[in-house]
Amino acid sequence: MSERRKTLREAIYLAHEGGYEGPGSDWDSAPSAELDRVIASGEYIPVLRAERFARPLFWHILFPAFSTLPSGSEPDPDSAIDMEEREAEIKHLCDALAKAEDPLDFLREYLA
Repeated sequence: MSERRKTLREAIYLAHEGGYEGPGSDWDSAPSAELDRVIASGEYIPVLRAERFARPLFWHILFPAFSTLPSGSEPDPDSAIDMEEREAEIKHLCDALAKAEDPLDFLREYLA
């Protein structure tokens, strides 16, 4: 259970760094016994599959400099950043996570 617990803690922490404040946002600091209960109950699955969680997580992992941009703002137009491409990539990852048989296994690839 400890590897799954570590993955859940790290995913929640990174999502929080990206601006996530939803359900389970305190799991990164929860005691091990509490996380083991969350994992055993499957309570984490709907949280990790929700776009509300996945979007800030993937923005922070893939594009940390842009994960904290205020909503609706754009990066410097001279930066050659195609935000539409980035949004499409994030959307694809959110969809893939939502469809993953086991979200924690899916996330290990991005947290390693």
